[in-house]
Amino acid sequence: MSKSHKRPPVHGEHHPVHHASMPQPALPARTAYRFLGGILLLSAIAYALTLRHGFVYDDPLQISENPLVRSLSFANIRVIFGSTVAAMYQPLTTLCYAVEYSLWGLSPAGYHAINILFHLVNVTLVFYLAALLFNDRRIGLVAALLFGIHPINVETVAWLSCRSTMLYGSLSLLSLIAYIRYVKAAAGRRLRFYAVSLLLFALALLAKSAAMALPAVLFALDYFFKRRLRGTLIGEKIPYVALALIAAIAALKIRGSGGYIADLSTIYTPLDRLFMVVYSFCFYPFKALVPFAFSAYYPFPDKSGGMLPFIYYAAPVLLAGAALLLNRFVGDRRILVLCVLLYAVPIALSLQFVPVGKQITADRYAYIPCIGIWCLAAYAAVRYRRFRTVPYTVLPLAVVLFLTAATVMQSRIWKSDLSLWTEVIAKAPRSDMGYLNRAIALCSGPVKDYRAAFADCNTAIALRSPFSSTEMAYNNRGNIDKAVGNIPGALADYDSAILCRPDFLIALKNRAELRRQAGATAGALDDYSAALRIEPRNPDLLLGKGMTALMAGDFSEARAAFATVLASNPAFYAALNGRGIAECRLGDDAAAQRDFALAIEIDPKTSDAYTNRGIMENDRGDFPAAIADLNRALQLDPGDIQALVNRAIAERKTGDFAGALADLSVAHAMDTAFLPVFYERGLTHYEQGRYAEAAAVLSALLSRAPLYRDGWYYAGLTFGKLHDAAKAAACLRKAAAMGQKAAVELLAVNK
Repeated sequence: MSKSHKRPPVHGEHHPVHHASMPQPALPARTAYRFLGGILLLSAIAYALTLRHGFVYDDPLQISENPLVRSLSFANIRVIFGSTVAAMYQPLTTLCYAVEYSLWGLSPAGYHAINILFHLVNVTLVFYLAALLFNDRRIGLVAALLFGIHPINVETVAWLSCRSTMLYGSLSLLSLIAYIRYVKAAAGRRLRFYAVSLLLFALALLAKSAAMALPAVLFALDYFFKRRLRGTLIGEKIPYVALALIAAIAALKIRGSGGYIADLSTIYTPLDRLFMVVYSFCFYPFKALVPFAFSAYYPFPDKSGGMLPFIYYAAPVLLAGAALLLNRFVGDRRILVLCVLLYAVPIALSLQFVPVGKQITADRYAYIPCIGIWCLAAYAAVRYRRFRTVPYTVLPLAVVLFLTAATVMQSRIWKSDLSLWTEVIAKAPRSDMGYLNRAIALCSGPVKDYRAAFADCNTAIALRSPFSSTEMAYNNRGNIDKAVGNIPGALADYDSAILCRPDFLIALKNRAELRRQAGATAGALDDYSAALRIEPRNPDLLLGKGMTALMAGDFSEARAAFATVLASNPAFYAALNGRGIAECRLGDDAAAQRDFALAIEIDPKTSDAYTNRGIMENDRGDFPAAIADLNRALQLDPGDIQALVNRAIAERKTGDFAGALADLSVAHAMDTAFLPVFYERGLTHYEQGRYAEAAAVLSALLSRAPLYRDGWYYAGLTFGKLHDAAKAAACLRKAAAMGQKAAVELLAVNK
């Protein structure tokens, strides 16, 4: 009888990794996938209401008012990867929005559908990750179920601006899965999985810098799989760590330059900060276990008598107690350590070691870290379940139904800004954040309630705390004053906001815009210049300065301002459109034509460039081309009154008086005070030979705008045709006094 011999292991040879205490898969794959399908369906149902939601909170900044999402041209994609949004470098997320914009424009339903889709993808990835880790599909299913329906994730799924969290989450989970496959794979296939994992990690960093926590999670996986700490294990992490360090340095620099990093040293002592960090660490597991009282805003705590609220001092004791309980009841130490690290490592970035913003915690921070909690809960549920007794069958079902219902109810809060901030006020009535944002919401909906908004601003001004944004409250109240026509009140409030904080760009910009609209272009340019001294490359400020210079007739200054914007973002639609106008006024029609054409290529769904190119074509006498462009502008925006009036001009010039008058009637119905409508209607009647009607319309124009010099000139011509020499002469003299050259020449001839 021959003796069998085992071949000794060769140094460096890979062996598949198994965890001794893990059970083998007890659930057939087909059955598991059917259950997973049910979980995905339940998760989709839980968030279905969000398909009816609109853009809320920062969504306009990220999507509807973000020029970077308007084009998928190569030039704009380059700009996306060289730009930040809301003081965050997230080019892959912005590119995702741009793809969606190209598909359904600014319809919120499409963006919400993609958010739900990303969540379902992540539910699937959580299932696969947990099943791969624990070698048990049942654990994967329970973890995926908790991840899919728990209300702590509502903020991330219902708020479109959290797309970066969902996208980096998908890529990070895929990177972790690829790394586990790398650890478990045979020698010939390992490098492939490693490369895929590293690439996915790099992409995750481009979606959101929070992905930088992943290298530390990889070391946790190495511990779990009992990989020995040696040079090769550390060496394989070097590329991950290098990428993470680059992302961390960039994030600190970008967030700091955007004013998002707060200085809490004058409010809290170092010991206070330590208690706050421990409280934050405990906050998310507590919310996972007790899913009540969620909010979009959790303010920093108020101190009373130099003391924090009691719960902050109790947090370390609660944390120690939870650690003892887990250590006692979770038999496998490696599983416990892994799950704790899956939570602790990524959540560490959100614990306000470096204070960012004005809130101590946020539900969205839990989206990826709580996967560790779901895995631990799933492991405990599968290990300790007892299905032979009724309570252990009914209780899980009751928990699932409760969590699903809670998610549905919580998602309804995110329907609109009004519902969102009313809920925040109910949860945090001593913070001005809810009042400030609800005031904006009350002025933005289809039914505007300026009185209630004004009251909210007053409440925000009265709430004085170290975290109060009194300058923002004055600014918002100024916006309300402006909306109701109280221009002196608006200017006074903007002045108060700037007095509170002289470098407050928002108030400087708003005061500049108000001055521009009031015709005080010199004061507006002063405000823009002051703001640009603080942020010389701010595109919104440069754009506003350019538009103000256009109004002031300083077309060279306008072109220079727009050119500065385009130097950093060649695909900025509004800047191209503005520079085209300036070039047209400077007589450089070829350059204007190029800018309008590029703007149309970048965003063919917006009417402005078509309208302005049509105006330029009118000016140079190319009326068929003008009519074609203005027709396209009105197809895109039937309410574009400038396009209507300028099409009427082209129609008048080509003898289509009926078409011109029809367009002018529609324009007048849109805005009965729009003066060019009176002027063009008077000219059309004049050219038709209907002088009495022309005189009536031009008289109505001049009673409203006595400084309309061309109106006086044509009124003089009209009264001349009506043989009223006295009125004709009086009108021409007024036009000549205002510098109307044709009137001056005509009076000189008639002397």
